[in-house]
Amino acid sequence: DRMGQARKDLSAHEKLTLTMIENWLHFTLAHEWMRVRDNLVGEGVKPISADALMVGSHLEESFLRARDLKSSQGNLYREKQQAIVDEEEGFFGSILMQRDQEIHQLQIKKKASMPKSLAKRKAEKEAKARMLAKSTVREGDREGKGPG
Repeated sequence: DRMGQARKDLSAHEKLTLTMIENWLHFTLAHEWMRVRDNLVGEGVKPISADALMVGSHLEESFLRARDLKSSQGNLYREKQQAIVDEEEGFFGSILMQRDQEIHQLQIKKKASMPKSLAKRKAEKEAKARMLAKSTVREGDREGKGPG
């Protein structure tokens, strides 16, 4: 159903507006039925039972429709409010994520620019000396005598 799909694609505000448009004629008719009833009462005319039943049934149908519409509008209003909350949460979430990334970048910069501790420098120097000691060629190895 194309209309059903089109309705799903509307925002909550647009759905509220569309619902009011769809029900405008019904509420206009209900208003006219209330005027008929009020005029009869105001003029002291007691309608025959068939007329009273017809006016009453039209008014009852209108009140039921109004109650259903009010419930529907409440649901659409809550949907609209939730959409606003979701949008705000997404916005603030992106700000927080950007802030966290900036903090992380600053921490990386700080670590990179921080002078090494004395113990760390000493350990690196010793590791370098061991590496150089292992990589240097001994005198006997150069003359082809080899170790042992």
